[in-house]
Amino acid sequence: MICVAVASSTSRLKPRMPPNALSGSPSYALVNASTSDAAMAASEHASRDEDIYYLNDATDRVLPAGPGTIGWEILEQCPDCAEIFVPVGDSALIRGVAAAVHASRPAVRVIGVQAEAAPSYYLSWREGRVVTTETCNTIADGLATRSPVEANVLAVR
Repeated sequence: MICVAVASSTSRLKPRMPPNALSGSPSYALVNASTSDAAMAASEHASRDEDIYYLNDATDRVLPAGPGTIGWEILEQCPDCAEIFVPVGDSALIRGVAAAVHASRPAVRVIGVQAEAAPSYYLSWREGRVVTTETCNTIADGLATRSPVEANVLAVR
């Protein structure tokens, strides 16, 4: 079964995928929630009640290997780079890129960036512990994280 979670309030932009985009699929469920947190909770709940595999890229241990290839491609195309800037949302991208880059070229600095109004990972990185923010205002839905995963905060430090 395919389940798509849409958080309508996390972005001031319209979703790129209309709600009926997968309606021709044999199995389909759409979770329309008011926030990203609510969409995640509804998706987790649906995966317990239905035959749905729930993939949370913030907690999946294997998923960062895919984004890791981006790090290798950057090093291949820019062999003299000293720093790589990576957006941080739920941290899967930066964890993958950093792991690949540091395995090949440990001296290259991988620097995470976040939207100023969605600073939960920056604050958590600075404090060395999970810092949850009350709001998360950004049009960059992929960077909209209010409450980081503790293991990921430690991983990006």
